[in-house]
Amino acid sequence: MRSPYRFFVLVFALSAPIWLVEPGEWPITAAVGVPLVASLILVYRAEGLRGVRNHLARVFDQWKIRPIWYVPLFVLAPTLSLMNYLIQRLIGVPLHAEPANLLVTIPLLFVLFFVLGIGEEAGWTGYATDPLQARWSA
Repeated sequence: MRSPYRFFVLVFALSAPIWLVEPGEWPITAAVGVPLVASLILVYRAEGLRGVRNHLARVFDQWKIRPIWYVPLFVLAPTLSLMNYLIQRLIGVPLHAEPANLLVTIPLLFVLFFVLGIGEEAGWTGYATDPLQARWSA
């Protein structure tokens, strides 16, 4: 049985040095890979390489997603970003990027957030969620 408590302690132990070295925005980016590393360590110790392969395969198991969830998956973040942009324009907040630069930036940010999301989801959702839901409901 996977232990979410061991996972939480390991995530904290691996994240603490990153936060202590240099607090700020970079540790947030660096720390998102920590849940993946922690989950891989714990899965390897308990199940070996086969467990690690199965754990990583869950990241791309799109068949477990019910079709209704594809709507918020692909629509929610762009809609919120567009609303944020429009509100900032309406209230006169100076923007850090011009719309022409956004056409180049958006695909790069999509890839960046997708890769960073894999690290977080493989750890938190892939490792800790199932044992927590087995004990408590969603």
